[in-house]
Amino acid sequence: MPKLVLGLYFLSALCSASPSWVKPVKHLNAQEKLNFWTGFSLFRSPWVAAPASTKGRDGLGPLYNARSCDACHHNGAHGKLPNAGFGLVVRLGLTNRAAALPSYGEQLQTLSIDSVTHANSVAPEAQIELQWQQVTLSIGQQRFKLKTPILKKSQLGYGPWPTNSAVSLRLAPALFGLGDIERVSSAEILRGADPEDTDGNGISGKANKVLNRESGQLEVGRFGYKAEQPNLRQQVAAAFHQDIGITSWLYPKQNCTASQTACLNADTGNSTQEQVEITREKLQLVAQFNAFLRPAYSSKPASPAGEQLFNTVGCQLCHSAFSQINVYSNLLLHDLGAELGDHRPVSLATGQEWRTSPLRGIARKLKRQPVRLLHDGRAGSVEDAILWHGGEASETRANFLALADQQKHALIQFISSL
Repeated sequence: MPKLVLGLYFLSALCSASPSWVKPVKHLNAQEKLNFWTGFSLFRSPWVAAPASTKGRDGLGPLYNARSCDACHHNGAHGKLPNAGFGLVVRLGLTNRAAALPSYGEQLQTLSIDSVTHANSVAPEAQIELQWQQVTLSIGQQRFKLKTPILKKSQLGYGPWPTNSAVSLRLAPALFGLGDIERVSSAEILRGADPEDTDGNGISGKANKVLNRESGQLEVGRFGYKAEQPNLRQQVAAAFHQDIGITSWLYPKQNCTASQTACLNADTGNSTQEQVEITREKLQLVAQFNAFLRPAYSSKPASPAGEQLFNTVGCQLCHSAFSQINVYSNLLLHDLGAELGDHRPVSLATGQEWRTSPLRGIARKLKRQPVRLLHDGRAGSVEDAILWHGGEASETRANFLALADQQKHALIQFISSL
């Protein structure tokens, strides 16, 4: 039977079994549709420790957070916090320095191959749990009771952390419509930048500049909470490397620090052709799944009054549209104040700067309970997320708080419909 016909049989079977949210964008040709569903299959497949008879997907870890992409981004949706499933990672560094944490690296891995091989050779880096702390946020003369997650760590596998450690919790984001972000040109992103606030409106968005590992050049960052990756292929490769412990041509070295000798000496799942654990072809297929995953368009009717308030209050200064695409984000970095800061710089992004999160698709996110918004899931509602916006967004937040209750409701209703 011809390869394409076999592929179409595979595509038909996978389509019929896939959840309603997992759909490709329209106007793909037959090969692109096949690549989408093949990428989705790889996205869902759990990796196993090497050596294994399953040569196509062995090489898990040795240190990792999950065994598949789907474990954190189930059916493309955002992740869950600890005690409710996978989906939150802990980024590490040194306070106000763009440096990894000695002995631990850039991300905390809470699992190791010992849990699947039942050996006792590679220790996980730590165990974690989250505790919620109530905080009082003072805005002008008003006081608000909010909650923030506090990381509690135990069973440190590679020694104590230095006193100047920087810890940043990151909730796995939803993946719908990432191809639209990929298609925005760097020139258009840069046109919206105003790092010196030359127009005097209090908004000084800037583009992050990050290394493209393929070209070796610095490029505009667009993916990640701090715009730390320049394209989807590298974003996917970084997630394989940090979250699952899978090497690729973009990240060919094992995710082990120099002091993690057992990790460095563990068996790998390297292919004989490429000497890495995921081939270029498979990495590209997973990247294409991400690129072709249909945006989360809402069926809710938008509130015209809320949309007008969205613009007059000042939300659109950052959550803006591009010429051909509107994801409700300028993809630039903005200082959102000390309350949201993590003291962990990434390239040009300071500890208080975050990429404007796209609001398109928030209606789908609000359907999942409990609601988790912002980079660490601390906001349980749209209003809470607005209240956490300080720094450059302080004036917009003040404008929101000055609205009558009916106007606030209309604005929140509009955002919730996106």
